[in-house]
Amino acid sequence: MATFKEGNLVFTFQTNLVILEYDKSVFHQTIRVPLKKSGVDFVACRRKTPPPDCWLIEVKDFRVIRGVPGEKNVSELPRTIAAKMLDTIEGLKDAANRAVNNEERMVSGLAANATKVRVVLHLEPYEGTHTRLFPKNPSPANIMQKLKQLLDCLDSKPLVTSMATTGRSGVPWSVVATSTRS
Repeated sequence: MATFKEGNLVFTFQTNLVILEYDKSVFHQTIRVPLKKSGVDFVACRRKTPPPDCWLIEVKDFRVIRGVPGEKNVSELPRTIAAKMLDTIEGLKDAANRAVNNEERMVSGLAANATKVRVVLHLEPYEGTHTRLFPKNPSPANIMQKLKQLLDCLDSKPLVTSMATTGRSGVPWSVVATSTRS
């Protein structure tokens, strides 16, 4: 099992997956960020009989708020996620050929050649009192519907998961919280 920490969440992936922390990768940081391209938190690929399948995973943990959220943080969330997913796919195709780091190039190659790409937004909702500055959490169903519209070319059945729903969503990983304190 491979374990990765993202903020206050710990993701444990099944052993048959190779994982790339895409937004922290050398290729993304040195090539894509200067081009103002965004990236998802994790790319997970299963190496079974070729071609492989792949998950693009973006993590949003609204349980921990470090500042006053912008008005568009919630209302524009599906568009933000869609842009990250599309930027990531473009970046993975580029990294499959140009990444200097062998592991990044290998995982990017698997992802770029995947016949099935799954889009996953792991969303932990804000648990505090809802005010004008901290509006009510968006409905995961509404976010998923908007992601379907925006990312139909990539995945016609995107997932919106949380710690409470990951176990029954059929994904090959689990998620637990470490702490809500930073």
